[in-house]
Amino acid sequence: MKKIFCAVLLLILITACSSKTPKTVEEQIELSKKSGRILLVQIGNDVCGPCIEMKPTLQRVQEDYQDKIQIIYVDTVKEPELIKKYGIQKIPTQIFYDKKGKEFGRNEGHYSYPEIAFVLKDMGIKLF
Repeated sequence: MKKIFCAVLLLILITACSSKTPKTVEEQIELSKKSGRILLVQIGNDVCGPCIEMKPTLQRVQEDYQDKIQIIYVDTVKEPELIKKYGIQKIPTQIFYDKKGKEFGRNEGHYSYPEIAFVLKDMGIKLF
């Protein structure tokens, strides 16, 4: 009985240790694309005026759409290789991914709450 208990405990520990926890922003994006939820990737930095103006808008979107959407912030200073990979020319840039992880669209520049809500509605996500 003691051997069975130890074997089960070992199996639980192995499973827990091997769970996929994203270590980088890129891994987090890739994992989120597979989650079956809408993903909004906001690309900017902390010294860009329009990027700073987007923060309360994105916070409101996250609060209003809670479990329907995930928002990931990518800092251009901390993730220069990722910026190249996604072909970012201007900041802020918002990239929308559908529930299947396919890019639905992107916007360069400031995006207001109603504009984001309109895109989400086009993607099949309604607030109410």
